[in-house]
Formats: sequence, C-alpha cells, structure tokens
Amino acid sequence: MKFVITGGAGFIGSHLSEKLVFRGHQVIAIDNESTGCAQNLSAIMPHPAFTYIHDDISAVNYWEQILSENTVIVHLAATVGVNRVAENPLETLYNNYTSTVSLLNLAARYACKFFFASTSEVYGDSDRAFSTESDSLVINGTHCGRTSYVLGKLLSEHYCLNYHQTHSLPVIVGRFFNVVGPRQLDRYGMVAPTFVKQALKNEPITIYGDGTQTRNFCDVNDITEAIIKSIDTKAAYGKILNFGGKDNITIHSFAQYVKLATHSASPIVFLPFPKERSNGRDIYHRSPSLARIENITGWKPITPWQDSVKAIISSLKHAQIDTSFEQRVIV
Repeated sequence: MKFVITGGAGFIGSHLSEKLVFRGHQVIAIDNESTGCAQNLSAIMPHPAFTYIHDDISAVNYWEQILSENTVIVHLAATVGVNRVAENPLETLYNNYTSTVSLLNLAARYACKFFFASTSEVYGDSDRAFSTESDSLVINGTHCGRTSYVLGKLLSEHYCLNYHQTHSLPVIVGRFFNVVGPRQLDRYGMVAPTFVKQALKNEPITIYGDGTQTRNFCDVNDITEAIIKSIDTKAAYGKILNFGGKDNITIHSFAQYVKLATHSASPIVFLPFPKERSNGRDIYHRSPSLARIENITGWKPITPWQDSVKAIISSLKHAQIDTSFEQRVIV
C-alpha cells in the first residue's frame, strides 16, 4: 500500500513513516520543516520504498506523480504548540483548515483514503471524567490564542465528515490526546520533554497552576499502531475516534516522576498560567474514552507512560542536550 504523510518529518510523522516502511509499504513524506526535521527520518532515508519531499504542501503542484487510486493520505501537518499558536493565531487558523480542504479535494479526485489528525483540545474544559466522541464541545472565547488552533481543527473535522457523507470519501478523524516519546522536544510548550529537559539540567521543573490538573499520556509507538489499525478497518471510516492512553495522572505527580527518574536535584515550582494558555486558564481534565476505537478496531494502548518518559530521558541524554540538538524540534 502507498502512504502519503504530511508532516512526515515531525514527531508522530517520522515514527509512522518508519513503521510503515519497515512493514513493507511505500511511503512519501512531505514536510516544510517548520517544526519537523529530515534527520528524524535518517533510518529510512536511503530505503527504496521511501521518498522525502522537503516542501510546504500548499506549494506541491505535481500531485498526479504522488497520488494514485487507494493511496492513503495521512494528514498530520499543522501549526502546533501553545506558544506558537498564541503568537500566530490567524496563521494557525488559516493553515490548519485550508490545508485540509486542499488535501480532501485531492483525495476525492484521486480516490484516496484519508486520515485526519485532530486534537483533544476540541473538547474544551469539560466537566466529564472521560471525553467521548459524541460529547458536546466547549470552546473558549475567541480572545484566547489557542482558540484559533481548536477552530482550525474543528473546521477540518467538519470538512472531513462532509466529504465522507457527500462524496463517499473514506475518511477517519482521529482526536489525539497527549502523545509522548522520543523526538518530541520542549519548544512550543510540550510538557513531557519540557519537564525532562529541565530535570536533566537540574533547573526548576515549572508547573503552571497548582499541578492538580490531570492529563493522559500515550506513547507514540501506540499512537502510530492505532493509526495503522484504524486505516485497515473499514468500519472506522466516517468516524471520529479518540486516540490516547489509559491512565490519568496529575501534572504534579508527572513532574515528581520525571524528577525521580532523572535523579534530578531540580525543585518543582508553581507558576501562574501565562496569557497564551487560554488567557490565563487551562483545561483542567483531559482524558479519552477509548470504548469506540476499541470496539471498532480492537486497538488498546499497551505502553506505560513511565516507559515513555524513560525513552525521552534516554534520547535526550544520548543527544547530550546541546544547542545543536535543540534545532531538531518536531511536532
């Protein structure tokens, strides 16, 4: 099978590209390297079944050479990260939905399958312990910087589902919760690599708020497995599916584990929420119900979040946490 992966040099995209190539599939990865890096693909760059295109997807104009019937388009490319989104809300909104519409048009023209990576942030600050795909959504006021990211993803979801309904396009919408693992770094506000990097340097581990807010972490290897399994499952098309881990943990407990696992002398400090985090607030609980994806595909996450943290620690230690490594930032 042939896969075209946008954002293919990013955190999730590079892991997915590797897995697919090593399983015998043809993969074309496209990335403008705004947050990805070709070095993430070094293990498969020489492979005859792999092609890398360093370009923005909006600039690619030779799709007839890339797409063919039954090609799978996995759309991961997006403007991401709390800080970057807050700094560029208009760019974020525009980029995140117009790219989806363009790719959906191409998918319809070339009879491709389509997987769209959405986000758990569309659920907003819900009072539910677990978010289900049929829940009503809570959107923060439009004055909040992160709202542009959420609205771009929601518009994309609506386009995806309408293309499925009106054009019978085989589309899957995956709402990703916190994905963690090697190649994810701290730039743009990702919590796991931020804590690990601070701990390895014996710098203060900085928590916004009181640390009682809960998150759910899923290893990138489990997430890429879920993507592949859903694409292979006919019943998944036309559906919104949650992709996430199985355990909830407070941010304070997560920071304590990172400190313990790194044998760090870092103090844990608490800071007020900055304005870019939903105007001084944060989503308090974020955890997925995985009943739908399990019932449809049989997929379950298997990697303990502690193992994911250890993998991040190992990768950052191997890189010696120098400034050159800091340039290898991915989604």
